[in-house]
Amino acid sequence: MVADIGGGMPLALARGAAVATLLSAFGTLVFRGTMLPKVAARAPQAAETARPLARLAWGSLVAAAVLLPVWFLLQSADRNSPGLSAGSNHP
Repeated sequence: MVADIGGGMPLALARGAAVATLLSAFGTLVFRGTMLPKVAARAPQAAETARPLARLAWGSLVAAAVLLPVWFLLQSADRNSPGLSAGSNHP
């Protein structure tokens, strides 16, 4: 049984990649803001991870800034496809 992916595989990949980059940025920033200060207070060498975490967060945000418009354009193209009628049950 194959699931019907509205918009095809490019739309699904763009959506997945955009969501993954946003979750990566969110998780990194939450960790850096909540856990890292507590850990660095007990183990000063843990403060060395702040710079790589900042690079990860910025990289994720840049990737999201690139991928979100791609997802938006693919989603818009799918919504305007000729096979879509006013009464169709398209999410």
